[in-house]
Amino acid sequence: RCLDDLQWQSIVAALEALPRERDADHFHYQRMRFLLALLHFMALRVGEVASHTMGSFVRLRGKWFFFVRGKGDKDASIPVNSAMLEALHRYRTFLGLRLDPGVDESLPLIANRNCTQALSARRINQLLKDHVALAASQLRATDPSAAEHLAQASAHWFRHTSITRQSEAGLTLAQLKANARHSKTDTTMIYIHADDDERHAALERLTWE
Repeated sequence: RCLDDLQWQSIVAALEALPRERDADHFHYQRMRFLLALLHFMALRVGEVASHTMGSFVRLRGKWFFFVRGKGDKDASIPVNSAMLEALHRYRTFLGLRLDPGVDESLPLIANRNCTQALSARRINQLLKDHVALAASQLRATDPSAAEHLAQASAHWFRHTSITRQSEAGLTLAQLKANARHSKTDTTMIYIHADDDERHAALERLTWE
């Protein structure tokens, strides 16, 4: 339930290929780009995206964090890196808002066209499902097997992919556990594949000769 690099790049390529000539299309592109950033950089659950607002972004001691109430009504903070901050600023600029959100800002993260109402988790899931189908259809011509796997992806796959890529980026087990907001370390361990990769690379040295 995780996207590999090729499949993730297919998601990004499908995003950048979206039409933007009409206002409605441009809005869909910008909103989808921000949605994918939220999932990719912060491993948010779709329900968390639907229930939180721009006011969840808070600057502390010169650094940005996203304060989230997640599974089990547990409060946590997630570091906002420069790429996520750029995505936030880009989306807010598109919406005609000031770059940085205010602490009490009630604007939903992912809203309808008029930005008056938050999209439901069900609607966000549908947006992701449609985008996955588009990416898979574009990938099918060059890699049918990868496309078939991608076509099965659900919204939760994006969270799994984020945590896996954070592990590959060198975050420690403790950091991964905090960012993923897992209650048990064993759950986080599922996403650490470095040892498997090292064993696989080492075994490549075993040949017939």
